[in-house]
Amino acid sequence: MLLTELIKTVVLGNFVKTTQANSVVLGNESTDRAATSESKVTILGQDYAFAGVGSAANGVVSVGKVGGERQIINVAAGKVSSDSTDAVNGSQLYATNQAITEVGKSAAVAKTEVVQGDNIVVTEIQGKNGQSVYNVATAKEVSFDKTTVGTVITDSATGKIIGLTAGEVSATSTDAINGSQLYATNKAIADSKTHYVSVNDDGVQADNYNNDGATGKNTLAVGVGSKAAGENAVVIGYNNNVTQDKTVALGSSITTTQANSVVLGHESADHQCRSRTTQCNQYRCREWFTTLCDQSGDFIFTRSSGWYKKYCN
Repeated sequence: MLLTELIKTVVLGNFVKTTQANSVVLGNESTDRAATSESKVTILGQDYAFAGVGSAANGVVSVGKVGGERQIINVAAGKVSSDSTDAVNGSQLYATNQAITEVGKSAAVAKTEVVQGDNIVVTEIQGKNGQSVYNVATAKEVSFDKTTVGTVITDSATGKIIGLTAGEVSATSTDAINGSQLYATNKAIADSKTHYVSVNDDGVQADNYNNDGATGKNTLAVGVGSKAAGENAVVIGYNNNVTQDKTVALGSSITTTQANSVVLGHESADHQCRSRTTQCNQYRCREWFTTLCDQSGDFIFTRSSGWYKKYCN
């Protein structure tokens, strides 16, 4: 009995029920359904396209029903290619399965291993398909015996970086500086030094070490421990202390009390005359000079065979 009222549908069998046009339904109590449109398959994120995409309008071929499926046997091997629409038989699928099995065996034998080397950190995690995934990254702290970047070579054996191009020298520069640039700076400093002038502190630092002994206006202080606090004063020697204006001290351990004075020698001191008509007390100096008052009240010096007197005009 053939039950079909659809256009261009062929039915062969008893109690067949068909709902699709342009279809073929074979066998007792066979049924059909609308064809689906299958254009591709996605495997591990990769799309693979099919040839001969079906559609409901083109119909189906049915040889059974749900719960009453039938095998199609004695099917010749179909063509296997990217554009083939042939039916394939079980032997062809078996061959494919065998090939996959062999690939699996080879993969098991040739298992990939990742060995962690120097300066490398390897972390193994499981992928979404059960495979091992290795995350390989550099260590946070790395150490190399020798590195070469362009013409720049870093050698841990010598601790040197060679082949470095001259960097910019400016107030805002962050460039690395090479040896030739430092040499040029050192040479410029050496060339700018004052010659034939030296001060020996015998290894003991004292006042004026930082060139801060001259504190008065327009003063000069040269020597270990020497200080010039008066204006327009000149102090040269060891441990001299001048606090008066317009005073010159040349020697060592000199202390002044009078302005407009000149004091020479070791532990010398200036003295003020009591009056212009009174002779000052006689005294013996340990230095080569002593002080005299001139008519203007300034001090002058005289020498007299190791004995010295201070006179007032």
